[in-house]
Amino acid sequence: MSQAPYKMFFKRNIGGGVDGLLTVMHNDGRSFFKQMQARTGQSAGYKTSWQTGISGTPVGTHLLHIQPKSPFVEQIGQDAGQTGIGEFFRISSTHHNIMFIDDPHSNRRRKAVGLHQENKWAGSRGCVVVVVDTPEQMAEWRALSAFLLELGETYDYMPIEVFY
Repeated sequence: MSQAPYKMFFKRNIGGGVDGLLTVMHNDGRSFFKQMQARTGQSAGYKTSWQTGISGTPVGTHLLHIQPKSPFVEQIGQDAGQTGIGEFFRISSTHHNIMFIDDPHSNRRRKAVGLHQENKWAGSRGCVVVVVDTPEQMAEWRALSAFLLELGETYDYMPIEVFY
C-alpha cells in the first residue's frame, strides 16, 4: 500500500456544530486547494464521535482511500447533489478493514464513513461532506474529486486528520 505525498485535514469551526473547513496539503507544507466549506455529522450529534447515524467522523488520523474502480471508491445513489452522493471515498482506520473506523481505546466502531459531496440535506450521517451550494463550490468539489481519482492511479491512500 502506498501513501500519497499529501494530507487532508478537516477542522470543525470553533463553538461546535457540524460546519468546518477541509484542507489538502502537500507534505512539503504547500496548500493544494483553497480551503473548502465542509460538514460532518448532524447538529444533534456534534458532541460525540461514536453515535452511528448522527455523529461526525471520529477525531483522529485515518486513511482516505483514493484508488479508482475499486471497493474503496464507488458511486452511491443515482442523482449526486439531490439524494445521491456521487463519488464516495472511503475513510478507515486501517488498510486491512476498509469498512470501519475503530476506536483505539475501546471496542467502539463506525462503519461506512467517507468523503463525498453534500446532497440536498445539510450535514451527514458521519461522513465528511463538501458543501456544494454554489456553482463555485461544485466546481471546487469536482476539481478535488478529479485530483483524488488521478492521484489514486499511483497511490492507494492519503492520511486525513479530523479534529474539532
